[in-house]
Amino acid sequence: MDLWLNLSWLIVITSVISLILSILKQPILVSYIISGILLSPFGLNIVKPNPVLEIFSELGLILLLFLLGLEMNPEILQHVGKPSIIAGLLQLFLTTLIGWPLVKIFNFSHLESILIAFALSLSSTAVMVKLFSDAKILYSLAGQISIGYLLIQDLVVFIMMTLFAKTITNFLSFLGYLSILFITFLIGEFLFNKFIFSKFNKNYELNFLLTIAWLFIVVSSYKIIGLPVEIGSFLAGLSLASSSIHREMIYKLKPLRDFFVMIFFVLIGTKVNLISKELILPAFILSFFVLIINPLIVYPILRRLKYSPRVSFIASLAVSQTSEFSIIFLSLLNKIGYISEKTISLIVFITLVTFLISSYLIIYHHKLYWRFWHRYIIKDKKDKEEKKLGHNRIKIILLGADRTGESFLENINLENNEILLVDFNPEKVRYWSQKGYQILLHDVADPESLHSLPFSRAEIVISTIPDLELNLDLLKLTKQAGSKFISIATNENESKILKMAGADFVVVPHKTAGHLIAKEIKNFLNHENINNWR
Repeated sequence: MDLWLNLSWLIVITSVISLILSILKQPILVSYIISGILLSPFGLNIVKPNPVLEIFSELGLILLLFLLGLEMNPEILQHVGKPSIIAGLLQLFLTTLIGWPLVKIFNFSHLESILIAFALSLSSTAVMVKLFSDAKILYSLAGQISIGYLLIQDLVVFIMMTLFAKTITNFLSFLGYLSILFITFLIGEFLFNKFIFSKFNKNYELNFLLTIAWLFIVVSSYKIIGLPVEIGSFLAGLSLASSSIHREMIYKLKPLRDFFVMIFFVLIGTKVNLISKELILPAFILSFFVLIINPLIVYPILRRLKYSPRVSFIASLAVSQTSEFSIIFLSLLNKIGYISEKTISLIVFITLVTFLISSYLIIYHHKLYWRFWHRYIIKDKKDKEEKKLGHNRIKIILLGADRTGESFLENINLENNEILLVDFNPEKVRYWSQKGYQILLHDVADPESLHSLPFSRAEIVISTIPDLELNLDLLKLTKQAGSKFISIATNENESKILKMAGADFVVVPHKTAGHLIAKEIKNFLNHENINNWR
């Protein structure tokens, strides 16, 4: 009965707190930890210690790390690209380097200071995905860069957990330890991926059961041997990341993970001791360090990589909070004996504060950039590339050199010097420059960049950017310059608005695709042309 009462109170109180904080636009993890504090002896003192709840909590951590490994597909790691790897590794190194002496001021040991500084360098991929999605910038260039370097952080923290975990396996040599990790990966990769899942890839219920069984086999084996289950659960997931059914398993396991992760973080909240008076000042100073100094470390790195001020600013906000893995990493070190319980309480407090404030930084990133950063910080407002263009008239200005733009360039029969490309991704700028095109590194969402473009020198301006407000601004400037304007719209309504505003031609991609498919099917159904169908 105690278990049911504890679980009932835990779910009900957490649901109410989550609802309230959701209205206030707060991350769900904040509501979990606050609910735990409310249920603890420092609050209502409702939830009592229970071994079953502890097992549920541990299962939440295991599923969290298992899915992290399962989602870490090699294709995703390749997709994050060189800029994300550089930014991610440099940020971790510089934050730890700068944070170490700052933490040391508050009378922590050298080792503990380094470990706390490293924990402060980590940011939450899960929280940022949610916040960026809510702010509708997840699939922007800034969103892609941010998620990319946060994935690099996740990989590094796993490596760090592995390195520290080896110190508690006294009966194994380091070589033996690595052998066990390697064998775990090989069994998952070859026995499950190459043999079992390939033969039963359509039986999703069986595959789900086998996936769970593999996770429990690894976790139980690591417990028996004496290795950390955190390492085992991540490796179990990573070994299945390239399987043909990994997306289906992620989809089915996420609700299960979310429920048990909720219990994990709520129980962390119940165990949080009120930080002592001597830790109040360090807690606020270190929170300030994460909120302000971390983004200031990332911003110049991204600017050095040739990203625009706006993209660099938004992407840098992704490191303005600590991570759930900061707590998990230090919890593991606490088990080993490297850090004390008060350090865990300190990090939980910092995580709460930074989660709360960073959510507002992301939600109001647009106003924060234009009303503060752009107005008072940015000095270099014009791109040096403009000086290289000369004054010759060009046929086309193409805004956006990715996907649609690339397809256009492959099919248009014009000389390279008759087209001017504009893109805000330095990788695309380098790529098209090497192919001999004139290209400007411009962020057209920045009004100053937009107005500086040479529209009056072009016969036609083409926008492949699916943003209605931006395209209306482009249309106005193009018509003022006396040029033709062609644009992409995401739906029929946007297409009508652009045409009424004076656009010469508007493409709705899904409508165009439908016309092409229908045309090909008609040709296929025509028996005279059936042999010519490709």
